[in-house]
Amino acid sequence: MEESKNVITNHLIIKNILLDIKDRNQLMTLRVRDHEIRGTFSALDPVMDGLKIVLDRKVEHRPNEKIQAEFVYKKDFYTFECELARTIGSSAYLGFPKKMTYHPNRGSKRLQVLDKKILVRIQFLGAARARAFRKDVRIEPSELDRVHHELNQDVPDLAEMGKHIASYLHRLGDRVDLKLGKIAKLFKPAEALFQGSRALFMPDSQQIDSFLRARPDVFIAGQFPDYLLAEHGGIQEADALAWMEEYKARKITSEIFAPVTVMGSVIGFLYCGSSIATPRKISPNDVLSVLALADALSEAVVKRNINSKNDKEIYHIQLADISEGGMQILVNDPILNKILGVANQLMVSLQFFDKWIKTYGEIVRVRPAEGGGETGLFSIMFHPDDIPSSDRIQLKRVINYFEANA
Repeated sequence: MEESKNVITNHLIIKNILLDIKDRNQLMTLRVRDHEIRGTFSALDPVMDGLKIVLDRKVEHRPNEKIQAEFVYKKDFYTFECELARTIGSSAYLGFPKKMTYHPNRGSKRLQVLDKKILVRIQFLGAARARAFRKDVRIEPSELDRVHHELNQDVPDLAEMGKHIASYLHRLGDRVDLKLGKIAKLFKPAEALFQGSRALFMPDSQQIDSFLRARPDVFIAGQFPDYLLAEHGGIQEADALAWMEEYKARKITSEIFAPVTVMGSVIGFLYCGSSIATPRKISPNDVLSVLALADALSEAVVKRNINSKNDKEIYHIQLADISEGGMQILVNDPILNKILGVANQLMVSLQFFDKWIKTYGEIVRVRPAEGGGETGLFSIMFHPDDIPSSDRIQLKRVINYFEANA
């Protein structure tokens, strides 16, 4: 295994595990949007490395939809995420997973304590803690590496992030803008798409097709035909020609407006464009980079607001279960649901019998709020060496008490 802890990235090891559970006719659970469906792994295409799952019922297919698969193998819990390529009846065809996460079977009993209504406080630890540093492959170019590093701080410096984001955007185009806070009036098509938290991508303003037909390889961002359809209920060549002239007047050949959103509200935007002075045009890969940077900036804003509070606010969190190896928490706070994720390093304080116990751990599994709900479930693995000995002893006593009175 090439492993950061509990993560398998070796292609051959993943394939061997999947072939083994196929031979065992092992049941697998798939989470598709708000659906939970079960099936058995039945085929692996040795050429395309695709997976076929025979499901217990039909499922609606959406292009390139992310799904999460879970199964138990040799008593350990495994999970991976991949794309749902297509469905035919009750068969689902999935892309081959690039990584797989496993969670060893706990040696201690998991105790359900949701009815105890135990108070929970949570604090991000950020990259300042030694354990939070990862041996990830360095992200190039260097500006992206610095953005990633700043995002991992418990209180990110937005000005520092903005400087490196702008520096990276200048690699993509010669017109760059970045704003947070109150937004002045935007270019009208971008403003219209922003109302639905969508980006606007113009691949080539010198081609009339860019106004009449959306590029099929860019499905994650809005394009000019999306705007014309929403604005006029149809696409007329006369409208396209008028906007083509508008772009000529602005001297822009390609551009991307990406909204920075928090909880559905636009709080800023990133802009990158190519003028007629440069032959380079914004590509679909550039669009993905800019959207990822906009997401990183929105996460940094939320994280900064949470961790800059000195009162260590108690959020809407409930302790669902606990064992000597870790715990599960239910999170109702919509902001925390947005930013908590796998590999986050946390300090979680728990109140038992009027005494607060500090624990340190890492999120190893996430089941986000489903079907528009507000509650997400997060599994946390303890770092026992980081928990003070007095708190570790008290935690053991509490677990013994609940086990005796279960």
